[in-house]
Amino acid sequence: MRKLRRSLAASLLVSALLAAASACSSDDSDAASAASAASAASAASDAATGASGAVGPDGRPELPRREPSGPAVDRHVEALPPDFEPVVWADLPPRPALDGPLAANQLIENAQIVGEEELEGAEDVAVGLDGHLYTATADGGLWRITQDAGGGIGTIERVATLDGRALGLAAYSQDVLIAAVVEQGIMAVNVATGDAWVLTDRIDGNLIFFADEVTVADDGTIYVTEASTVYLPGFPNDFLDGRPSGRLLRYEPATGVTDVVTDGLYFANGVDVAADESHVLVAESFRFRLTRVWLGDGREGRTEQFGPSLVNGPDNIVIDDRGRVWVGGSDLRSDAVDALATSADLRRQIAALPPGEGEGLRAPYGFAQVLSPEGEPVFSFHDTTGRFSAVSSALPHDGHITFGSLADRGLARLPLPAELR
Repeated sequence: MRKLRRSLAASLLVSALLAAASACSSDDSDAASAASAASAASAASDAATGASGAVGPDGRPELPRREPSGPAVDRHVEALPPDFEPVVWADLPPRPALDGPLAANQLIENAQIVGEEELEGAEDVAVGLDGHLYTATADGGLWRITQDAGGGIGTIERVATLDGRALGLAAYSQDVLIAAVVEQGIMAVNVATGDAWVLTDRIDGNLIFFADEVTVADDGTIYVTEASTVYLPGFPNDFLDGRPSGRLLRYEPATGVTDVVTDGLYFANGVDVAADESHVLVAESFRFRLTRVWLGDGREGRTEQFGPSLVNGPDNIVIDDRGRVWVGGSDLRSDAVDALATSADLRRQIAALPPGEGEGLRAPYGFAQVLSPEGEPVFSFHDTTGRFSAVSSALPHDGHITFGSLADRGLARLPLPAELR
């Protein structure tokens, strides 16, 4: 099995090359569209045969055990073709300044690091319905993190091991989490028994190969982002290519149907559903923005930018009970990043470099931010030293914030700042 670790190496490499590129040298129209009737019919044919419509003890549909449905096609490729023609970003929006609520501070670099021995590449953190924190690591481990009465960390224990890396987690019922797992699709994990099974792994006969993040609506509907339908690793290849190949998928446990809510997204990453379930927010990493995807009222699948453009490439996102959006993602825009976004020649040069060239040039930096319910930045967290960099998620819970990281060891934790209480 191709390991996602390769993707991590590529991510660090391209960041270094972006810095090197600087020495040598929006708002676009909505491309996304709702699934067609033909796609819906195809989705129905891929439904899990075990779907019964029964309701579990937590009021959500029971999760079926999916039966094998024959060979599936993996469309992903690992490398850009030698003659690829990059698509540049012609209307790159102005870069937000790191001032005001985005001004640098030392909050993440002064945070407590927990689980350094157990947790490597703990990208996402979720709160289970049992009140415990859960995270998943690069080796396929799924971990429970208990807290004491004061919010401090108690125990960290492995509760399951998956056949693949879970990039996103969400609570479904008292004992069950939903996981977006690379090369596996959408999985259910019983954290009491360690049992894990695939809910859906294909649509239109193709593998859901790059499942990235997941969220669960109140009625049990599961939304998952597929970061790229073309490349693995999607970063840097999707960025260098410049075409939108990400999409938002929906899985209905009651019917076993998987369908496409919208496609044409630029590396669809974090996702969360609004409290009124009128829409979901999706992080488009390679457009430095959050995108609102409507779910009803005759606007199903329609998209619009949520708030102004961001200073970072957003990763995982969380909408809290006050409507604020917590956005992880340490890849800040810079002159080098902007130059690559707008130059086909630079992208070709980067793609032509041998693996490993330029490593070590990247200046590690940790970053996350909080947006208002309208999408305006209201607060940010920084690590200017790189002690805890590659921040991929920021979860507020029980008076603390827990930061996950795509590549670092452990989780960073700090008390909720007074400004955010």
